[in-house]
Amino acid sequence: MVVLNSPTLTTATSHHSDATALTAPSRHPSIMNRVQQDSPIYKILIIGGSYAGLSAAVNLLDLQRGSQPRQSREPYIHQRQLPKHNIEITIIDERDGFYHLVGSPLALFDEEYAKKTWIKYQDIPEMHGSLIKHIHGAVTEVDCVEKKAVVIDRATKTRLIQSYDILVATSGLRRAWPIAPRAKTKDEFLSHIVHHTTSVEGASRGVVIVGGGAVGVEIAAKLKSCIPKLTVTLAHSRDTLLSSEPIPDEAKGKILELLRDTGVRVLMNHRLSQITDEQTSDGLHEFRLEFNNGMQMVASKVIYAISQSVPSTEYLPASALDSNGYVEVLPNLNLKPGTPNYQDHFSAGDIVQWPGIKRCSGAMHMGQLVAHNVHQRIIQKLTGREPAMKDLEQFSPMIAVALAKSAVAYAPQTGVAWGGDVLQTYFGGDMALSCPRSRRMPLSCEPCRQRKIKCPRNDSRGQMPCNTCVRRGIPVTECIYLRDQSSRRNVLMPRHGANSALVARIDRLEELLRQSASGAGSELRKLHTELDLEPELEPEPEPEQAVDLLSPESTLHPSATTWSSAQSDASPTQPHSSMPPVGVIIRSESGHERFEPASSQWSPVIQNNPVVIGAKTNTDENISGSVPFSMISSNTTDLLELLPPASYCEQLKNLYFEAFAPLFHILHDPTFEMDYLRFQSDPEKVSLPWLALLFAILSIAVIALPQDSPLLRELGKRNSALDSMSLLSSRYRGGVMKCLEADHYLWRHNLNTLQAMVILIYGINHTHGQSWALLGTARNIALSLGCHVEPTIFQIEPISVEERRRCWAGLKMLYTIQNTTLGMLDATPIPSTVNPPLDINDDELVVGYQIPESRNGPTQMSYLLLKFELYDLCTRICSQVFETSRTLTYNKVQALDAEISAMRDKLNYKYLFDVSIAAHHSVQLNILFGYTHQLTLLLHRPVLRQGASGYSREDWLASQIKCIESSKELLGIHRVLHEDPSFSPYQWYNRGLGSFHAFHAAVCLAHICMSGKNLDPQTKTSFQKLVRDSLHVFRYFMETGISAICNKATPILEKLLVMMNPQDTRDSGARRESTCHHSDSSYENDMELFDEYIENLAPQQWLSPSNMGWEGWATILEHGSIENVF
Repeated sequence: MVVLNSPTLTTATSHHSDATALTAPSRHPSIMNRVQQDSPIYKILIIGGSYAGLSAAVNLLDLQRGSQPRQSREPYIHQRQLPKHNIEITIIDERDGFYHLVGSPLALFDEEYAKKTWIKYQDIPEMHGSLIKHIHGAVTEVDCVEKKAVVIDRATKTRLIQSYDILVATSGLRRAWPIAPRAKTKDEFLSHIVHHTTSVEGASRGVVIVGGGAVGVEIAAKLKSCIPKLTVTLAHSRDTLLSSEPIPDEAKGKILELLRDTGVRVLMNHRLSQITDEQTSDGLHEFRLEFNNGMQMVASKVIYAISQSVPSTEYLPASALDSNGYVEVLPNLNLKPGTPNYQDHFSAGDIVQWPGIKRCSGAMHMGQLVAHNVHQRIIQKLTGREPAMKDLEQFSPMIAVALAKSAVAYAPQTGVAWGGDVLQTYFGGDMALSCPRSRRMPLSCEPCRQRKIKCPRNDSRGQMPCNTCVRRGIPVTECIYLRDQSSRRNVLMPRHGANSALVARIDRLEELLRQSASGAGSELRKLHTELDLEPELEPEPEPEQAVDLLSPESTLHPSATTWSSAQSDASPTQPHSSMPPVGVIIRSESGHERFEPASSQWSPVIQNNPVVIGAKTNTDENISGSVPFSMISSNTTDLLELLPPASYCEQLKNLYFEAFAPLFHILHDPTFEMDYLRFQSDPEKVSLPWLALLFAILSIAVIALPQDSPLLRELGKRNSALDSMSLLSSRYRGGVMKCLEADHYLWRHNLNTLQAMVILIYGINHTHGQSWALLGTARNIALSLGCHVEPTIFQIEPISVEERRRCWAGLKMLYTIQNTTLGMLDATPIPSTVNPPLDINDDELVVGYQIPESRNGPTQMSYLLLKFELYDLCTRICSQVFETSRTLTYNKVQALDAEISAMRDKLNYKYLFDVSIAAHHSVQLNILFGYTHQLTLLLHRPVLRQGASGYSREDWLASQIKCIESSKELLGIHRVLHEDPSFSPYQWYNRGLGSFHAFHAAVCLAHICMSGKNLDPQTKTSFQKLVRDSLHVFRYFMETGISAICNKATPILEKLLVMMNPQDTRDSGARRESTCHHSDSSYENDMELFDEYIENLAPQQWLSPSNMGWEGWATILEHGSIENVF
């Protein structure tokens, strides 16, 4: 069983703190040499290291380090200039490690999985720091007056006295085996698992699970799933499963239905009255069970899953406990008054007497709240300030139950849900052991809450509707949050005098507007000076609440901003007209947006007035008479029928986020996943721009399918994989355009419209299609949406800010690629104030997140930002190398080469700290390095041309060495990406642009080999081997029929390999490597022919496969003549 959403927190000043009761902290300077002798160290004792205890510990470490607590759903504002201090956390646990209790139902029957569920403290990285330690033992007594605990050390069996400043009790409940382990060490636990699994596997008369709670249901389902041939029976004394849980009967009925579907025999209203252990004639044990209704049955094994939990709180004083032994706490999780020093004693987890279902994620949430309040208590001890404690709200009745390949979940906001996707969402593939948990917002707006859908909960709520309400057309007046309403009631209304002053200012404003004709700038200054509008309209935030999330300069290397060189080169004295004007984003009820610059507003006087900077909702979108097209939209149902089946759609969507999103990260993945879940629950209500985005994702995802994919065969139904890919890409690209046309995208649009078009163009570019006209349309839509304006001025939430920046960045990248490839068709700069996207991960995009000054490894955005720098460098190289009117000096060649080398150093540094080196980071590094080597060839190969003048022999040799080194690296990267199984999702790149770059490298080596008089035979032989080895990859892609580039390049490389060593052409093996057979006397002429053709290839042809003159190569191969090629 796993918890759904943790409860909402409220921040308030504690009503239970006692400033006079502050005690001096313990001082132990010997623990940390780096702490000065006079720096206080606060000793924090945590009893119990399960979900609540570890959560409290790691979040405390985060807070002590000045970071955001990792499990907090709300930003923590760190106080500045606190007195120097430190903490020492001691976790005392009867076990030698953390046990993942949620995984028990599977661990009982899977020995390999069981090994993962118990993690020794010594194997947890956070436990290795100097601020935290673990004692393997048990606490027998706590003296709350003296703040001392009696500990029995398990290893030495000795009695220890552990002093503390703050105590956190999280010792949990004692549960019977096998619901929870009785072992105290991992080795002992695994031996119990081995014995348990052996007894189950030999259960010839079946297994009976007694108890139909969540744990019993999960154990029964997992057991049947692991051993299908085994007879599994679940006996429950009530008429519904999970009978004690406060959840709807619909959820309980669905759990019963799915449990029976797994093959488990379920006996309802069967209370066990007696059980007898009998021995069979062959010496085996079996159990005879008798129920209260008279029924009897025999089983080889009985597993008790009946709740008999007892709180392990015997060490606490009686004043802290209720009659059942549970800890009584205040809402801030302090012990209740009556216990000495109660302000310094906290409790969390299952031992706390708190209403609601006891769940693991609830315990983790309580641990995080305790960490916050402990940190506040320490600050109070240091400064004497009143602590800003957080209070725990009551848990809503939420639950999720795993049943083999499905799961049932219930929450009041979403109702009952079930299926394989629910299992994946809440449990992943390993009972939530490593399943990433999405952040859940703590409170929904009223429209979302009433419809029981998730609400993104804007940080600027009250000023604009949430994103869901925008898409549904809910105006801001209806998108309200009840919590905010109560706080607003306490805001004092302005006195009459203030209203009079406001009326006077309005009168003066009207007078100024009547007088304004041309001097807008001077009038604006006069307006602000005389009326003092700014303090009234937009008060400055306090320094402590400054959000670093909106300061990209703090995370980006200065060179990363070269993506917008027009900004950095602009002079402060330039007129304002050179930059885009500010304005307002107009949102319609239909969810569409448009940017209205201030210059088009009703008066130039307010052009830069903050009143007209931001976003607003326009409820009137009656524009049917203002456009020369029909307003009749296509039927959404017809568009939905163009989608593949749901399971295939899910696979393609997941493939996109695995294979394409790491290389072109313009979406905010969690937002799309949330929208996708809403789409699955109610497809008919999907917005057309979002549906277009989904089609765009599908159209590009099919490119990454392996050639033997069943999905490709089922959907494409063509003889070749390449034909199927082309068909499906065209089909889903058509779906994109149909959705956009149905939404009338030419005159109304939103960010989903732009995202769909950017991804569509990216996919077309990678299949070497033409997209220049479509790119121009996308650029104009981006301008219409105001994406060229820095989005922070619109006062929108951080996720929307980054989505806009990413869209503009992606569009600018596509424009740069297309412009460079086609020879700068449109070099007109676009005035823009947009900052680059933040170098940040998606899950860090929360209000108040403190962006680290330095990072160990790349983020989800690092690749895109680094690619911008490479494209900027490529543009400079092309502008120099492709200039035909003059020869590039070698000093300039060396300067550009130094920039390439510096870029490689930067890549090494950026990815050096990525010790995990995930597959997508490895492929990113390989692609980025490959592109630097491609740039080296573009820069140095023109120097090697025989007709190139102005270069010395030393220059020629230096460039030749550079070309040889980069060619070798490119061929190596091409081969590694092909051979390493972990890179299989990225073969779409390797068989496309990756193969083109490798083709460039192989041709370069062949050219040097054929024309190089200064090369020794051994070097030439090594070149031949490199080209021969690369041919294996090219032939593979050609034979599978999924690479148009390899289809064209392979015959050329086979011919070049023969030309590289004419002496071997008499050998029959070498002859078989060529598709063309000439007489021996013609090889010298052929070599000269190829050498001349390569020599005269324009450098621009190596920019893109679509630029390459493939027909020229084909002419030479077919006719052996260069006469009509040039």
